Amino acid sequence: MLVAYAYLARIPVAIVMLLATQGAWESHYAALAFPTTRMSPLAQYFLLGFFPQLVWWVGLTVVVGALVGSVAAVIASRVKPREQMAA
Repeated sequence: MLVAYAYLARIPVAIVMLLATQGAWESHYAALAFPTTRMSPLAQYFLLGFFPQLVWWVGLTVVVGALVGSVAAVIASRVKPREQMAA
């Protein structure tokens, strides 16, 4: 479930980054290479857009989400539920 969320959140960003890189939008979505390199826009996109968005960020989302979910589950298991008030 967490992997699905991560991909659903990052695929649109990767698509916008592809469009921005190919269209030279000059925004933070364009995958900009270092000035001394002579890479094609597609190579820039894969190196600085595709892999970070669909590999690094997805992995980080899964790891951090699992850690936070585990901590929340431990805390929730230690908290006693409030007793229902009789009506």
